[in-house]
Amino acid sequence: MTPDPPDGHDWVRTGPVRRRLRLLVTLRPVARLSARFLPALDRIAFRISRGRLTLSGALTGLPVVELITTGARSGEPRSTRVLAVPDADGFVVVGANFGGDRDPAWCHNLRSTPEALLRKGSAELSVVATELHGVERDRGFDRALALNPGWQRFRRATGRRIPVFALTPATP
Repeated sequence: MTPDPPDGHDWVRTGPVRRRLRLLVTLRPVARLSARFLPALDRIAFRISRGRLTLSGALTGLPVVELITTGARSGEPRSTRVLAVPDADGFVVVGANFGGDRDPAWCHNLRSTPEALLRKGSAELSVVATELHGVERDRGFDRALALNPGWQRFRRATGRRIPVFALTPATP
């Protein structure tokens, strides 16, 4: 699994329907429903497809991957699906949490143990997470907005600063 520019990445398939779906999911009532039901539906689709696709990725054409972190409190592996935006050195992930008031649990996990694993189908990539701040954070968020402009709504909907992480391949 190697990063490519967003405009050339094979996971990023756009069209008018997918662009509208990306924006629809960021509307407040839809985002609340999505936050409640989409993770479970994605988990089922991910399991059935043997890690090749999620419902949200199939509908929107966005690069959704499985992120496996180490639980900050439990020390146990924790798995979630995230949008991984290809970047020059790896990937960028955004803790938008559907515009909710709290950072997603995976953010806390990465802050505690930055080593993680990205999985898409049979491809796996060991990564190290770095939380971005300042200009780097803004650049990473802008890169993510290029794929999913609806995150602007999430930024306006929440009073918290949405965390952005760079995931770079771990050196063997």
